[in-house]
Order: sequence, then C-alpha cells, then structure tokens
Amino acid sequence: MLEQIAAGEIGRYIGRRDCIILDVRDKAEYEAGHVIGAKLMEVWKLEKLLGATTGKLRELPEPILVLYCERGGESLRMARYLSRRGYQVKNVTGGMKQLRNHREYLERGRY
Repeated sequence: MLEQIAAGEIGRYIGRRDCIILDVRDKAEYEAGHVIGAKLMEVWKLEKLLGATTGKLRELPEPILVLYCERGGESLRMARYLSRRGYQVKNVTGGMKQLRNHREYLERGRY
C-alpha cells in the first residue's frame, strides 16, 4: 500500500519502532541535512537491491517505509515499486524542498 503524506506529517513517524525513514538522495545531500533518524539509501543502491532479487527484500524489514528525496519524484518512483512488492510505504510529497519548512524534524546541515 502506498500513501502520500505531507512534509509536516513526518513527525508522526520519527522514532517509531514500526517505521523506517529512508532518504533516497545522494550521500552529500544526506550529509547536508536530513530527517531525524533517517537512513541513507541512495536510489542507485535501492535499485541495485531491487534488481538483484525477486519477491520481498531480506535487506529491508517489514515495518512501514517512509521515503523522501529532494523534490518527491524519485522517492515516489521507489515507493510505487516497493508498494507493488507488498511493502507498506509512505512518500513525502515535495521531499526535502517541503521538509525544509519543518526544521524541527531535521538534523545537520544548513537550511
């Protein structure tokens, strides 16, 4: 199942044991600033994992996956793919571009 969420809703998922927040931007963008507790999973790495297996990924656990990128397009593409594979996925509409308006949920970097 795939659901689009607004950037301001990300706080509902930070720190939850049943959620993993994935930043699918590149390492430099992640290091410049990211959502609190987000794990870096660059799109190319995720695509490589997805292309190397059929069915569900052992590398990704079963919790809710919350994805974001810079503007929302790449993460939406990955979210759709993961959803079709049976994962419960949330995509942050507008990505970091919108998340920067909610600095209370971000760490590192300058905004």
